Amino acid sequence: MANILLFWDSITWWAFDDEKWGWVDRLKVDFMKNIDNEWNLVYNLWIPGDISSNLVKRFESETIFRDWEIVIVAIWINDSCFIQGYDINLVSREEFAKNLSKIYEISLKLRLQKLIFVWLTQVNETLVNPYPESSTWKSYKNKFIREYDEIIEKFCSENNLGYIDLKNLIKIDELPDWIHPNSVWHEKIFEKVKKSLVK
Repeated sequence: MANILLFWDSITWWAFDDEKWGWVDRLKVDFMKNIDNEWNLVYNLWIPGDISSNLVKRFESETIFRDWEIVIVAIWINDSCFIQGYDINLVSREEFAKNLSKIYEISLKLRLQKLIFVWLTQVNETLVNPYPESSTWKSYKNKFIREYDEIIEKFCSENNLGYIDLKNLIKIDELPDWIHPNSVWHEKIFEKVKKSLVK
């Protein structure tokens, strides 16, 4: 038996899935219904707007007191956010790469059995450039998201870490508010994550 910890940003928010309350709850229900599964609890440790620098600060304290085996991390899309007027990303590529290494080092220290990183999704950038709720100070652009994704993929390859690829999974029309998924996408990511875990 083992626990799965999920460190995500608001992509795990279930606001636009009134069918089954998001892909994480789908995962929880599926594991509880399947008497042959090897997992017992799924923790959704999401924080809206979270970035990798913040995750580094809380990663050890969030994991050390839980009986965990698998950690899935996908807190990156806000790192790539472009800050208008300053012409910088919220977290630089260099700092982002360092944060990946810090998270990995902590997992080794805690003897984590399985650390899995996730490729990010795209956004409808014609409607989030700038992002309406930010008073125009930030933008989400797919080219930046892809660049940060490539850093993740390279890091996982170099360190033989688990990697879940979502880059061809989502469609623009499955984003009701241009960033967050609807029920269709929640079902897709549930199936993708479940398949990766079983594999």
